[in-house]
Amino acid sequence: MSYKLSNYNFFVEYKGRVILHNLLTGSLFSFERDLFDKINISLNKINSSDKINPHIFDLLVNTGFIIDSEFDEIDYIRLSYIKEMAINPFYRLTINPSLECNFSCWYCYQNHPKGHMSQEVQNKIKLLCDNLINGNQVSGINLGWFGGEPLMYFNEVVYPLSYQIKKIVDDKNLRFYNSITTNGFLATQDLISKFREIELSEFQITLDGDEKRHNKIRNHNGKPSFSRIAENINLIVNSNNDAKICLRINYDKKTFNGLNSIFKYFANIKNNIYIDLQRVWQTYEEEGMPIGNSAIEFSNQCIENGFKLMNSYITTGKGTPCYADRMNFAHINFDGKVYKCTARNYEEKNELGIIDDKGFIKWHTGKLMPPHRKFSFDNEQCLKCKYLPICLGPCFQKRFEKTLEAGYCFAQGYNEFIKDYIILKYRQKFNDQQNQTR
Repeated sequence: MSYKLSNYNFFVEYKGRVILHNLLTGSLFSFERDLFDKINISLNKINSSDKINPHIFDLLVNTGFIIDSEFDEIDYIRLSYIKEMAINPFYRLTINPSLECNFSCWYCYQNHPKGHMSQEVQNKIKLLCDNLINGNQVSGINLGWFGGEPLMYFNEVVYPLSYQIKKIVDDKNLRFYNSITTNGFLATQDLISKFREIELSEFQITLDGDEKRHNKIRNHNGKPSFSRIAENINLIVNSNNDAKICLRINYDKKTFNGLNSIFKYFANIKNNIYIDLQRVWQTYEEEGMPIGNSAIEFSNQCIENGFKLMNSYITTGKGTPCYADRMNFAHINFDGKVYKCTARNYEEKNELGIIDDKGFIKWHTGKLMPPHRKFSFDNEQCLKCKYLPICLGPCFQKRFEKTLEAGYCFAQGYNEFIKDYIILKYRQKFNDQQNQTR
């Protein structure tokens, strides 16, 4: 049998060692520098009689760094894309109870009309889930509450609809997950006590810097919100040890001043916190790259202080560019209209369907299908890219909008910082393993 090297191998020097990371398999480990140098000599003549140590060779084969010469990695990526986009039976359903919000952050892209989901629309969603589950179409349902601020109508929409859908899923002994994207300000003890009843255990909650900066951007009618949000995060975790908090940091170049001061507020619940850095998209043009040295430095501080990162820089094995690319995904607005992307306003041009009275989504197939006619990465630039497995090209919404400029690269941020990303991922894995042995 003859062999070749994977096109997606990365080797990064770090503290006298060399980190090996394969972007297709996600394999990540390291060798001492001297040992790697010897291995690397053999890698450059992989099919010669001068073989690598058999144990190391087997390790590199089993982790995807060395592959069969007839193995086509692009075909493997295509197959993974098809399985995730068209075959994955787990249904993801994102719901807006309302588009109203108790905050008014300057960078928010949404309009905020008054009103919340009617009982009629809730009944249609319940019927939809009943059709999916009892028709044996799916293996489970993952609810995701969005908005607006979904906790504004927790008792009217989130709680009763979650309870009903959970019962439908539980009756068939299928999987049920419940998550919410919220600013966290309205999470009273009364609401928190109900979260466990509906298995609401995954939360994305945003901070916009240290306490002073956050309060300038995210406030409740001008009143500070940081301390109350931090307190509520602690209350959520203390009421449910299984709660997972994605602590999203929306940042620009000013955000990192004093940002490490937030660690003290969550020191006792750090095992439940996952920090996710996301650049405020309106600052891309003014400030350049969507990731920079300040973000890398803060990410290292997170690891040093025992906090986990969401791995949003390098996500392997995701199959599609975005969860919205999946056929088994729908995003339902409070008025019953159906969309795909959660990062766009709810305008007619973005509407892709509507739920009928019998609980079926009537998709506008003329709008839905064109973006699915070929693979998201089916172009010469993407197919040649060494970052293809972690990027996978333009998402559904970008293909739907047909706004891509010729030659535009969605992986353009990797070239400058890929080594930093890999070191961060390695450090986090090493820290996690150390913590597990204590």
